[in-house]
Amino acid sequence: DALVLGGNAAQKQEWLPRLVAGEAHAALALEDGTRHDPAATALTARRDGEGWLLEGIKRPVFDAGGAALLLVAARTAERISLFLCPGDAPGVSKAPLRQIDSRGAATVTFTDCRLPATALLGAGDQGLSLLEQVLDRGRAVLAAEMLGSAQQAFETTIEYLKTRVQFDQPIGSFQALQHRAADMLGELELTRSAVQA
Repeated sequence: DALVLGGNAAQKQEWLPRLVAGEAHAALALEDGTRHDPAATALTARRDGEGWLLEGIKRPVFDAGGAALLLVAARTAERISLFLCPGDAPGVSKAPLRQIDSRGAATVTFTDCRLPATALLGAGDQGLSLLEQVLDRGRAVLAAEMLGSAQQAFETTIEYLKTRVQFDQPIGSFQALQHRAADMLGELELTRSAVQA
């Protein structure tokens, strides 16, 4: 989304066909630590001749391991700018993080990472407004993913309630379990409405 919303024609031509075809994937290098606060980005980007020099650490960066493209939020002067950085650019190193989920998180370190002027995504110092649009879309997609997981767990549980027999009858006939299933169905419908909105 960031590339579609903020990229110029050359950036889109370079990256979008590969991303859409599944030949490459991108990761958002946003967080500097455990607290989500995009406006508090500490990684710096400063002018270096015709290009940019990135210095700092981003963690966790989800799906960073094999990412061909990193969308990097960096502090330029007093504001936030976004940069397109190849995942294998000189000065970029990745260290996997062990986490309970399967998002392939890593710590990404930018040490003397030089990028051309064309790496700037959108207008300089205006990255936060673009980032907010991208994050809104990402949050909606993640909410839909969680809804799908919850729906599948609910359907699996309902099937189990119909087939598991105890005291010579399906456990789904027990009123206490019916109440819990009804409560969960209500929560799922509320969640679906929120996601659709």
